[in-house]
Formats: sequence, C-alpha cells, structure tokens
Amino acid sequence: MQQAILIISPQPWNHIPVSKHNYAMALARRGHRVVFLNPPQDSLLGDSACEVVPGHPGVRVLSYRRPWFYRLRFHVPRIHDWLLRRHVTGLLRRYHCAPDLVWCFDFNLLGDLSRLGADRSIFHPVDPLSDRRHLQPARTADLVLTVSSRIAGQLAASGREVHVVNHGLAAPFEQLGRETLSGLNSSSMAERGGLCRSRHRVGYAGNLGRRPVNRAVLRQIVAENPQVDFHFWGPAEANSGAASEFIAYLIKQSNVTLHGAVSQHQLAEGFRTMDAFLLSYAADPTESDRSNSHKILEYLSTGKVVVSSRIQAYEDQAGLLMMSASETDADLPEIFAETIARLDEKNSVELQKARIEVALENSYDRQIDRIFALLNAASLSASAN
Repeated sequence: MQQAILIISPQPWNHIPVSKHNYAMALARRGHRVVFLNPPQDSLLGDSACEVVPGHPGVRVLSYRRPWFYRLRFHVPRIHDWLLRRHVTGLLRRYHCAPDLVWCFDFNLLGDLSRLGADRSIFHPVDPLSDRRHLQPARTADLVLTVSSRIAGQLAASGREVHVVNHGLAAPFEQLGRETLSGLNSSSMAERGGLCRSRHRVGYAGNLGRRPVNRAVLRQIVAENPQVDFHFWGPAEANSGAASEFIAYLIKQSNVTLHGAVSQHQLAEGFRTMDAFLLSYAADPTESDRSNSHKILEYLSTGKVVVSSRIQAYEDQAGLLMMSASETDADLPEIFAETIARLDEKNSVELQKARIEVALENSYDRQIDRIFALLNAASLSASAN
C-alpha cells in the first residue's frame, strides 16, 4: 500500500547522502510519496519551501526558516515542542502533505511524534544518545529502531521495545555488489584469482573533519606504507587545528589522493579499483560509539578486505573484517601491514563472495521490508491490547 511518509532528518537534503536520504529515495522508488523535512535553516530566502527533488519525483523537500521560538529549545523544551509541532503541522497543511507515517531520525527536534497527524510513527536514531531527553520521541512512537545493540541499550530506558536493524546499502553500492558477485561467479574471474598490481590501492570514505576520525592512526598507516596508494573520498574541510594539520599532511604525501566529496555513483565507481579499505574512529560521546558505521556495508559491497576499528555490529563476522582489539586502535597499523602482506589470501574469491552477500542482505529494500513487517506487527499488538 502506497503511503505519504514524512521523514524527519537532522541533516538537510543537500548533505552527503546518509541513511535518511537513502531511505527517502528507496521509499519513493517503491511508489510512496515522501516528504523530507529539513532541519530549520537560517539561510532560507522565504519563510518556507516545498520542492520536488530533481531525479527523484517521489520526494519533496520541506524547508523552513528557523522560527523565533527555536531558542527556547533547551530552556523550556515543552513550550518549544508545542510551538514547533504547531508550526510543522501548519506547514504540512499548507503544502498538502499530511503524512500517513512519520519516520523520525532526529532525537533533538520533537519530543512527541504522536501529534503530527499520522496514523503511525517510527523513531529511528542511528547515532548514540547523549541526553535523557533524547529518549522522549521513543515514548510516543509506534516502533523504535536503531542500528546497534549498544544504542538499543540506551533506548531501553524509554521503557519501549527496541529493534536493531543494520544500516542499509545504497543503490549504487548494491549494483556494484551484484556486478562484482556475478563476475566472481564466472569461471574466468575465479581462475584469475590473485591481484596483479605492483602497488596496492586502499580506500577511505568519510568526512576528514569529523571529530571521531582517528587521525594519528591513519597518519601512521600512511607514513609506514609508502608502497601503498591511499585514496580518500569525502569532505576535507577542517573544523579544528588537528583536522587542518592532518589534511595538510595528506595533501603533501605522494602516495595519497584526495578526491573530495563525490556522488554515491562516483564513489561506487571509485571503489571498484580498490584492493582494501580502511576505517579508524575514536570513541566520541555524541558522534561515534564505535557500535556501527554505514560505510562498512559500502566497503563490503566490493568484496575487498576492510581494516577497521573494533565495530560492535561486526564482531561476529570473523574474517570479513580485520578489526583492532584495542580501544585506541594502537594495533591497527600492524594489522594493516599484515593484511597488505597477505592480500591475496584476505581477498580470496570465497571471502569476497561472503562479504558481498552480507552487504546485499542489507540493501535498503530489504531493510524496508523488515521495518514494515515490524511496524505491522506492532500495530497488530497495539490493536489486540
């Protein structure tokens, strides 16, 4: 059944696509009418706008200027929530986009999801909670989801049942995985086996300015492996002195290429030529609890080995990832060197197939099927009670 779905996102539509954007696009491809609610903005020319996204006719983006009462958000949250809810519902009426389903990824914006005029609601935080008020939307949602058991443990304090559904695999990487798997299943590819390049290529995707990026470890790995070519995709804009110094260091290295921010399609194409991937995050109270990362599925869709911080969601995936045993990733440079030395083994046809199958099992279409099944079960349970 096609629905009108309101997605509430803490990141705007023009942000690098993450889970909120990918769910919006996947839902629209399935015929749903999606309204993507941007966070309030200061730069909007008018007071609000609701526009169809080019290339995604089933998605409209609803933007609005930061209202005068927004400063009450942390001082008198109940009044702020009441005013903002009236403001948002007024915008929904103005643009004729009353929702059947509210799907909220933002734990800061609205504390009550039950009064936006929808029949059902989903609360779906994908980042760690850092304040008790972040639990409030869970108490009014019909279904509570997150991406790791660690975040689910935080949400349990709401008193609601919490379901863990992994991050999704975006369409360009799903296509990459299917094409690569098809090649691996062909006799010519399987017989070819090993890697032929004299210099291996290692990929990294993500915002180099983010706080959790473990710059010291990444810098050490780059410095200790001059025989490896490192490719970094994503914004390279410094928001701190440490980030600025790290980016300046990378620019100077002859074995480093900074590609900047690119589209998902361009990123997937770039990933095709990599031999391994790298992830190193430090724990951060608001941005990273090292329980999950959406980029791992993108890496796995290539079939190639991933050298990574210890990520809770993949601790039982022995062999698919080469993970640190340290809380600081102090052992990651050694793990990286050992992996590169045994790359043919780590990228055997069997391991590549296993990685791709894990990635494809988490396509956005499959996640949506799982989530709607959970939502329907929750609705039936509520009706029975």
